[in-house]
Amino acid sequence: MSIKGLIYRILNFRWNWWYEAYITYKYVDEYTLFPAIYIPKGIKLKITKEKSAKFIIKKKLILEKWKTENAYSTISLARNSELLIENDFIIGDGVKISVANKGTLILRGKKNDSGSGITANAVVLVKKHLEIGYDCIIAWDTFITDCDWHSIEGKSSQIDTILGDKVWLGVGAKILKGANIGSNSIITANSVVLKGDYPSKSLLSGSPAKIVQENVPQWHRDLK
Repeated sequence: MSIKGLIYRILNFRWNWWYEAYITYKYVDEYTLFPAIYIPKGIKLKITKEKSAKFIIKKKLILEKWKTENAYSTISLARNSELLIENDFIIGDGVKISVANKGTLILRGKKNDSGSGITANAVVLVKKHLEIGYDCIIAWDTFITDCDWHSIEGKSSQIDTILGDKVWLGVGAKILKGANIGSNSIITANSVVLKGDYPSKSLLSGSPAKIVQENVPQWHRDLK
């Protein structure tokens, strides 16, 4: 290699690669690409993982910076839990993901769209099973869970929560236990979706959210 070529490679080398490699080697149990996590300068990822937990990334977990200040995104995996990221999935700064003992979180990631993921300042709490389908986009300040995290006599505190493919969550939306949202649906800003089966192509709005329109037109992640 020429001196000019060597200088070019040095100037264009991503020093954060070493941090990404360290995080991948220490915490990711199965991966296809190395490093399996892309972390740009100015954002940190803090992972807490029990030895019996399993973290699988089949493509890439991509961190994305939205805010001006340095911020942590966190992933917490308790005993015998599993986090599976199937395709490329983006999480912004301030995103908190927590999977309890024996819980499973599946993030399907990007399939047909230009990207899929969670913007920033969002919380995903999993007790037993939660799934986010392909090509979903999840806006700022959202909350998704499959559990009440407290108990009431005679009531189940946990019911699986499923977001189908290509579901769009607006800013501040909350998806609570037992919500089964069909593919190609839209949840408007600050809506609260309770337990129930919601058909594909639904527009959900309100607190509690109700179907305000059926067969909504196809939506797109990118402006046309």
